[in-house]
Amino acid sequence: MPGVTPKNFGKYLLLDPIGVGGMAELFRAKMTGDEGFEKIIAIKKILPHLVGEKNLIEAFISEARLAAFLQHDNIVRTYDFGRMGDDYFIAMEYLFGKNLRLATDRASEISLPMSLVNVLFVISQVLIGLEYAHELSDFSGAPLGVVHRDISPQNIFITYNGQVKVIDFGVAKAKSQVNTTQYGVIKGKLAYMSPEQAYGAAVDHRSDIFAVGAILYELLSGQRLYSGETMEILEKARNAQFTPLSDLVPGLHPKLGLVVKTALARDMSLRYDSCGLMLADIEDVIWELAFRPSSRGLARYMKELFGDVIPSEEALLRDVMGADSLSKIGPEFDEPEPESDSRPLAAPGPETAVTVKSRLITKAPVIPSAIRKNIGIFGDVGAGKTSILRRYTENLFSGEYLPTVGVMVEKKPVNFEGKSLALTLWDFSGPDPVHGFTPDKAKNLDGAILVVDCTRAESLQSARMTKDALDRAIGPKPFVCAVSKTDLTLQWAVERKELAELEKSGWSIIRTSAKTGVGVTRAFMTLVELILQDQEG
Repeated sequence: MPGVTPKNFGKYLLLDPIGVGGMAELFRAKMTGDEGFEKIIAIKKILPHLVGEKNLIEAFISEARLAAFLQHDNIVRTYDFGRMGDDYFIAMEYLFGKNLRLATDRASEISLPMSLVNVLFVISQVLIGLEYAHELSDFSGAPLGVVHRDISPQNIFITYNGQVKVIDFGVAKAKSQVNTTQYGVIKGKLAYMSPEQAYGAAVDHRSDIFAVGAILYELLSGQRLYSGETMEILEKARNAQFTPLSDLVPGLHPKLGLVVKTALARDMSLRYDSCGLMLADIEDVIWELAFRPSSRGLARYMKELFGDVIPSEEALLRDVMGADSLSKIGPEFDEPEPESDSRPLAAPGPETAVTVKSRLITKAPVIPSAIRKNIGIFGDVGAGKTSILRRYTENLFSGEYLPTVGVMVEKKPVNFEGKSLALTLWDFSGPDPVHGFTPDKAKNLDGAILVVDCTRAESLQSARMTKDALDRAIGPKPFVCAVSKTDLTLQWAVERKELAELEKSGWSIIRTSAKTGVGVTRAFMTLVELILQDQEG
């Protein structure tokens, strides 16, 4: 950028300022290392005239401490925290794109509203990120009780390749910090506040759920939840007074209307109890509408909105960082939905899922008295059963094909409605899913996961054959059909109508993706619930 001289800042090189807020300023920066290593990042610094403000410094340090735990694909990542002289700073992931507020403003300017499929994709990704944050534990295993408290379009970032990130946990609170906020002090943006937050009362994760509901309301209707002068908005927020969404959006899908209504309930006890529960209902809507949401589709939309400015923004980056810099920023500049090596979707702490009865399941340590259950995972060659198993047991994904030879066995401890369970998971090999097991091997199974590759139409027939063979070998057992690779929306080949008919006949069908993690834990926990119902009923 003309007139801007890069400045050394410890091991970082500050390139140019890219934003300023009430407490901090943001810089594009370059991180360097041995053997020519370089990475483009963002540096957040306390504003120079505030470096002596003790309360602000403490808040900044608290943000950095919390950010250290927040390592998730749908949350901006933090790499470093420190102090250079009087300057406290946070080094974080650099994102190339626009926040949701800028995107909706641009959409209004050029009359190109976000499609429903992209709306549901954005909200789903936000919910996944927040569910992770809400369920986060510290290194000792104690729940942190994180609440963002400022979920708004400004704090949802969409990269040009369709990644969705929750940003700015600057006013977020962990449970351990609750006493540092005075009753009656309001933090966050009024237009997206829950009633309890607008009163300055104590809040929990359900305030974030209300804010997500407010954003969904706005994206669906094109109108903000509240309008008017500041005090008028505050009064409306305190009483959750807004025009019913059905009055603004004729023909709204009934279940989607119920999702918004539940998220925006004035009484927090009537809202969704977790982001995972809200996500499950949105996924049901996506399924019923036969949508195929993806980061690729969202990326296309972002390029339609900002295609006239992206080239100049890229040119500016080249000016301040060097001609080869775009290759060093990270996945934001790659093709949409890049391949990834093993990437954890969760940090140290409980793993959560939603069962068919919408219960929250929490991972528990193995104890001697745990109830032991044997589960078989079946699928034809390349269906993704081993990847699904690895995502569930290790929370990892590898794009490499992982062939199974013989039978692979994994262990997984869970807690279900106060019961400690020890799952033994049997991954049966191909190539013939019908004869890849024997009655001897399968006789002790309590249930089965039948993996159907959504990109191969014949995979569903294979699952039917496996189900029949299992029934003959060991008798009817509880089972779940996990439709895999649902992130590959453009390659979907299995007939949805056929899946719907199977669902009506009693099959439990869960849409999953080992790559994104969506639906994987839900599939296993749904099966656990069915097994317990079968054996206790």
